[in-house]
Parts: sequence; structure tokens; C-alpha cells
Amino acid sequence: METEIDQQLPATNLIMTNREERMEEWIQTEFRKTGKDPEHYPVFAELFTMVFDRILKEQKVDALDHPEALYDPRDPEVGTARQVVEEDSPQLLDHYLNCIAEKHTREFARIFARKVHEHCDDTQRALVDAFEAIRTSWECDMSNPAYAEACQVCLRNERSELFSNKCAEFLIEGDLDLARAKEKATNYEEAVKTRLAKGYSAERAHACAHYLVNEGEEYAEAYARVCEERLRTGSSIDDARNFAEIFVSHLSTIGSSDWEEGEEDGSNERTMVHAEGEWRTRGKGFDQASYVDRFVTQFFNLQSKSDKETSELLAEAEVLTDASMQEHPPRKKGEGSRP
Repeated sequence: METEIDQQLPATNLIMTNREERMEEWIQTEFRKTGKDPEHYPVFAELFTMVFDRILKEQKVDALDHPEALYDPRDPEVGTARQVVEEDSPQLLDHYLNCIAEKHTREFARIFARKVHEHCDDTQRALVDAFEAIRTSWECDMSNPAYAEACQVCLRNERSELFSNKCAEFLIEGDLDLARAKEKATNYEEAVKTRLAKGYSAERAHACAHYLVNEGEEYAEAYARVCEERLRTGSSIDDARNFAEIFVSHLSTIGSSDWEEGEEDGSNERTMVHAEGEWRTRGKGFDQASYVDRFVTQFFNLQSKSDKETSELLAEAEVLTDASMQEHPPRKKGEGSRP
């Protein structure tokens, strides 16, 4: 038996279809006023509908049936619902087109325009959010859309491949500030070119640029030399950088006390041994400071009695140090003397 609700369904559907047609006609009319190419109509329709829906959501005003209703009753100067929809939509489309003119992809530009509306015309915040949106849509690594977006923008603006790749890398690893990423990429590129012109290897030039951009000029050369040496012995780029950072940390505290005139930062032996000792404590379960102290002592005791290669001395010092730590483990804080 047909219920009263069943009887109303056909009429409701008819109203909804008619309403959709009215909405489509309004959007098409407003798009013609912009004078833009027809290919941009789908984005305009999306942005127009977004503004329209926001009025419905925030003010509970149906702009289609009550276009002259005030958008914000608390502030009549804001204008009517019709004025807001018809003014905001073309402005958002302009943001979209300007973004494309700056060589961004259409998908990025579409997200950017939506974010501009969401953040009340704060374009800088919208730009950051747009990169964040495509960055978080995939795993955050060098293959995700944010990296590709930044890289391609640079390449399409005739920047070098090195600049483009580093700009993208700095962008997605940092706070998504494109201007800051471009500045860092410029500094990186210049540092690499300068070092290559001096005869540095590619590994050393890039390591030096990496440290300069992220940490500063002091110790950059030492970092680069050590990083290059570790890479040549088969270390991964991450391990080489980590070890070089440990070396620089020790160099900044003890290097000056062992300095020999004319000695290059990266070949300060005592600093290198301290760094090697700290590196070797990983996963051994020993107190790091105690292990490093014993490792350094063992190394220089061996060095004074042998003409072996440094690598052999380091390996021998490791064995002796491990045995010493097992026999006399460091006391924990608060422990008294043992009986």
C-alpha cells in the first residue's frame, strides 16, 4: 500500500531536478561574465558551488531561493548571499589561473584556490596548505606529489635540475615555505659550483653544500672531507653524514687542543678516533662516554707500539675496548664502591 511519503517522492525528485537546472543556469551565466576560456568552466563551477555551500552551512541561508538574504546578519555590510557568491567565485578562479601562470599543475592550482577561500584570501597560508595537501596524500619522500610539484615548477621556469631537485627536497622536508626553499636551493647550487671549480670531488662538493645550507660555514670543510672519506669506504649517504656530524661535534670541543699548524680539519687524528669510538658504541649497550674514553686510550697505546695501518689499529682497539668494558663495566650513578 502506497504511503503518504511514497506519494511525495515523485514531486520531490521533480523539484530537485528543477533546482539543479536553476543552479547550473546561474553558474553558466556567471561564468560567461568572466570571459574565461570554456576549458576552465569545471573549476569555476566547483569554486562557485563551494562558496554557495559555505553560505548554506554557516548561515543557513539558501542563496538560490533567497539570493538577497544577508550573508551575515550580524554585519550587513558584508552584502547579500547573491553578492558574495557572484563576487567570490570569479576571484577564486583568478587565483587558480594565476597559479597555473606560475607553472603549477592544474590539480595544485585547484587545491590552492580552494585553500584561498578557506583562509579568507591569505594566499601565503593557502600556498603552504596546498603543498601540505599533496604532500600528505602519499608517503612523504622524494617520490610524492609535493616533491614532483616543486621540482617541475622550477624546471618549467628554466632552473637547473640540481636547483629544482634541492628546492623540492628542502620544501617537503621543511615547513613548506617555497621562498625559503628556493633561497636554500640557490645557496646549495652556488656552493656546489664553487667547490667543483676548486677541484673537489662531487661527493665532497655536495657534502660541503649540505652542511653549509643546513648548519653554517664553520666546520663545513671538515664535515665534507670526512663525509667523502666514509662514502669512499662504502658507507651509505646517511651513515656518512651521521659519522661526519659526530666528527664535527668532537672537533668543536677537542680539535683545537690537538691542532697542528697546517693540518686540515678533516684529518685531525684525535678527533677522528673520538668520533670512531662514539660511532662504535651503537648497539653495544655500553655507556657512551666511558666507551669512547677507553677506545681512545687503547688506540693511542697501540699506535705508540705499532706501525700498523689506522684501520687495523681501530679494529684492534675495538676488540680490546669491548673486552675491557665487559670486565670493568662503568658504574651507574648512585652506585657505591663494590666489595
